[in-house]
Amino acid sequence: MAKKIKKKSHVTYNKKSFLAPESIHSMAAIFTKIYPDGIAIIRISDCNQTIKLWNDLNDKDQVKEMVTKITNIQNALDEFKKEVEIKLNKI
Repeated sequence: MAKKIKKKSHVTYNKKSFLAPESIHSMAAIFTKIYPDGIAIIRISDCNQTIKLWNDLNDKDQVKEMVTKITNIQNALDEFKKEVEIKLNKI
């Protein structure tokens, strides 16, 4: 008899947030999803361009990689935000 492999179960997560919700000029958004099969996707869209980050959360190395991607994006955006705020204060 073949051994039955139990697939890991994940909480399904699905969230969409507009990046400039009050703007009449932008439909920019971030979509974050974790599918029941463990696939995690981050999709960032602005006008006609989209980037998609993907990892399989059934693999420990890929979970670590997704966390690294998120952390590095957060750090880069924090640094960039400081520079943008400097420019804003000069206007």
